[in-house]
Amino acid sequence: MILIEGIFFKGFAQQADSLILQKASKAFELASVNSDLAYTMAKEALGESIKISFKSGEANAFNTLGWVLMHKGKLDSSLYYLEKSLQLFTEVSSFYDLARVNINLTEVLTKQSRFGEAINFALEADSLSSKLNNLPLQTDTKRLLGILYREQGDINLSVNYFNQAIIGFEKQGDIRRSVNTAISLSILLRKVNLADSSLSVLKKCMVLVEGSENNDYQLAMIHEHMGDSYFLKGGFQEALRQYILSYNLFEKLGNLADVAYEAMVVGKTHIALNQYTQAEYFLSRALSIADSLEFVSYQFDASSELASLYNATGQWQKAYDHLNLSMVLKEKLEQQKQLQNLAELKEKFESEKREQEIALLKSN
Repeated sequence: MILIEGIFFKGFAQQADSLILQKASKAFELASVNSDLAYTMAKEALGESIKISFKSGEANAFNTLGWVLMHKGKLDSSLYYLEKSLQLFTEVSSFYDLARVNINLTEVLTKQSRFGEAINFALEADSLSSKLNNLPLQTDTKRLLGILYREQGDINLSVNYFNQAIIGFEKQGDIRRSVNTAISLSILLRKVNLADSSLSVLKKCMVLVEGSENNDYQLAMIHEHMGDSYFLKGGFQEALRQYILSYNLFEKLGNLADVAYEAMVVGKTHIALNQYTQAEYFLSRALSIADSLEFVSYQFDASSELASLYNATGQWQKAYDHLNLSMVLKEKLEQQKQLQNLAELKEKFESEKREQEIALLKSN
């Protein structure tokens, strides 16, 4: 009878553990879709894990909470939870999960422009995923290392890692992420004035994307970056054609933020071609959409371009008005940056409070 009861309770405990892990996993998947629901589920998984002293459950819940908070833009809080997850996965020696958390930490630190710290976590993830011979983890890590070395100015390493990531995604049949990584590579090549190499990469992307369904967004992005490449080469007419193709696709999709950006680069290219009437139309459209969306950075860029246009055409009053507007918007951008810094300090304070709450919950 005692043996049967022991087997029953062991089976019940395993079922409870499995349900907690499923909840944490589901919450992780929901992070980018419904972050509020994901946060609630992850907190439940954490509370349930602490009650039954299930370390692996705690670690997964912490990892999910960190991922959810990253999507909410609360980066300091995200780091707090991810570091707790890393500590617990180290204690239970779960190497696959350690690689995952190191990747997530890299993502968050990269968003904070803390590239030196991020590289350390990315290299640890690279080492772990290589030992596990896990292609998806290896590929994710190579992509991040490509971004990080690009930001650090190490072009050769960055190109090498981007190419490895592109091959890895292709092996997995993940065309979408392969193309996204190739676009990142094209940006890097333009940064070092290799416009022709950038175009070569983007033309390969175009071949891949044109053969797939529901590809309008990626097509628009490829056209945009091809426009950037031709603009860099001084091929303004072809740049304009590519930008307009991108602009039309974003209009079709109803992506207003992207429409505003494309209208801005179309207007800028019209200025380069001395086509001032068309430039005024597109730049005014960009400013109008940016106003409606309250995108201060786009408002600033559009008003600055319009000031240049009116200055070039001798419309002094309009040039003065838009230059004055751009100065006001610049001040607003600086204020937003200060508010963001204050928000980050608040997050750090809240992180300390959460640590005390978790310690109290465990003691209870």
